[in-house]
Amino acid sequence: VGDEHTLQLLPKLSPGSFFGEATHFAIYCDPDVVFTNINKLLQEAKMQPFQEGAPGATALLVGHDDSRIESKFPRPTIQQSVQAAAYRMIRIGMIDEMLSHASFDSSWMVHSLLQNEDSRLFRCDVYGEIVQWDAHRDIQALEFVVGLHDMWARVLAKGKGIEPWWIGDQVVSVPVRQARRRLLEQNDVAADTNKAKVVDTKADITEDNNDNTEKAENDE
Repeated sequence: VGDEHTLQLLPKLSPGSFFGEATHFAIYCDPDVVFTNINKLLQEAKMQPFQEGAPGATALLVGHDDSRIESKFPRPTIQQSVQAAAYRMIRIGMIDEMLSHASFDSSWMVHSLLQNEDSRLFRCDVYGEIVQWDAHRDIQALEFVVGLHDMWARVLAKGKGIEPWWIGDQVVSVPVRQARRRLLEQNDVAADTNKAKVVDTKADITEDNNDNTEKAENDE
């Protein structure tokens, strides 16, 4: 990547490249953005959707404010217009698959760096779109990639016979550590169940072998 404007967006969209494993969250904001309660913001970022037996994670926390975006960027460049037109055609072609959502305000965002591969791939996809379009702004790529990832997740879930549980007003959110602990507990229970099944199977095989041995002795 050699263009200055795309390099300027690298720390904002790929903070994992600049921090070590001890860093769990990275916060970005424009110079005119002021956070009144950073602890509350981090608490929000630590929440993730949860359902029994289904792993989930929060990759990014971002705001939405249409009026702010329009006032900050009143006139799109030619490149931005072409990029928007291309995304619009893709959305029309997949109108029943890509859900619409509110416009984002990427003047601030909170990244989760908890060594989650899906989160890292999401950030890479957003930055890849920016590099591909030689874009000066990230908002269009961000909204498009969010739509794509949501579509892929719903398609994969439906392929397994699962309804998208992370969509709607009934979604349950829990802290990241609590979700991990509950998921580990579920995995431990499943592992114990599998071990019990293996033991039962071995017991059945042993009983069958004993029965066969007794029958052979009786035949003799």
